[in-house]
Amino acid sequence: MRRGKKTFATLILSLLLILSVSFSPLLRAAEVSGEAGAEYRASSGGDGFTSGTFSDQDLRGYGRIVLRNLYGGKVTGYLDLEYLKDLDGFEVSDPFSDTVDTYSSRDDLRVNEGYLDLVVGEGISVRAGRQRALAAEDAFFDGLKVTGGFGKVKGFLFGGLRASHYVEPDRDALFGGKISWTPLSGITLYLADTKYVKNSLEVGGNLRLLSLGTVSGSFGVIEEDPRFIRLTATSREFAGFVLSGDYTRKLGNGADYEDFDFDFTSPDGRSLERLHLGDLKPYAEYTLSASRGFEGIGFFRLGVTRHKLVHDEDEDEYNRTFNEFFVDYSGEDLFGTGISLNLSYRHVEEDRVFGDDASFGEFEVALARDLKEVTEGLSAGVGGYATSYTRLTSIGSFSSPVDETSKNYYAFLDYKRGRVRGTLTVEASQDDVTERYGAEWTKSVSVEVAYTFD
Repeated sequence: MRRGKKTFATLILSLLLILSVSFSPLLRAAEVSGEAGAEYRASSGGDGFTSGTFSDQDLRGYGRIVLRNLYGGKVTGYLDLEYLKDLDGFEVSDPFSDTVDTYSSRDDLRVNEGYLDLVVGEGISVRAGRQRALAAEDAFFDGLKVTGGFGKVKGFLFGGLRASHYVEPDRDALFGGKISWTPLSGITLYLADTKYVKNSLEVGGNLRLLSLGTVSGSFGVIEEDPRFIRLTATSREFAGFVLSGDYTRKLGNGADYEDFDFDFTSPDGRSLERLHLGDLKPYAEYTLSASRGFEGIGFFRLGVTRHKLVHDEDEDEYNRTFNEFFVDYSGEDLFGTGISLNLSYRHVEEDRVFGDDASFGEFEVALARDLKEVTEGLSAGVGGYATSYTRLTSIGSFSSPVDETSKNYYAFLDYKRGRVRGTLTVEASQDDVTERYGAEWTKSVSVEVAYTFD
């Protein structure tokens, strides 16, 4: 269910704020820019590649407006709107059903952001409207945010009503802030707090180690319960290489352990740190990676991750000990051919306490080429990915492994000329999830057109 009346009220309020400024004589010096676009998507699926047992048609419209240099440069504004429309309805057993289909009607108007910024003094500004603030949590709310600082101290305070595109969580008060202090060059300490469901507090800092690189760390709690410790180190470039390391330790023990199942302060309200339906029990995770760019060839990054449960008996379907290896590559205009290429590979080996060990593999490739010799502004590309995963149907002595695979292929044409942009995309997918609906293959065609203005 969606909050139709409140969403509509927020939209009207945002438009009135901008219109009240727009009709002011001081708007003559204002700068207005933005983008408006629409996307139509048609999908079908069945028991074969050419069949169409299931079908779906969706429409998406969006618009973004930026106002600058209002009232002598003291006021700026921003509005981000999105309209979603299900053109032909859906069935519960339809593989194309998504979160938009759970609303009480077949369309939804979203105000993603809509605010005005006002400079009220030297280094002090106030933002009013629908906005986001990143403190101890990623807060999405309708209210005020005050930003300022003096000398080596900077920070912000925010407060308002929690905003959402869904009925839940409740639209209660959400507030918090962040303050940072730079006592010496290269050293920054901070304290961040967010209060909504419970109080989330985070302390941390960053240290620049001269010619070696940077180190950062943070410690978080929920109410009085410890939540996590995070440490990150990134080196300066040595012989063309950049090295980095990350350590995360999920804290807590038994009844003292606490965390948010969902990120209730985020815009979608259901963001997950990982795909899980309950609290992740304590673990330690280490990641080491190295990256390097080669002129005319591209950029490479490879690394390893070790995720280890603190207590083996805490293993569940979504939190297990594993080792991961990954490698990424990206290159543009390879050897002057106009071709861009992106490659990504992941391999995970799980060390399970209950049941057989399992593995996960994923490979992704994207290839695009500039076709300016055909017509200026035209490009085309193809790509796809494939995954293979062994999952458990349950945890315990009666668990059984199930092998699942998925494949996706796509091709696109993109055209840009002046202020106009258009994209045509054709996509085909096959996975075990949609097969349960009786759709071995799903296919889709989408057309998007956008116009920028300033």
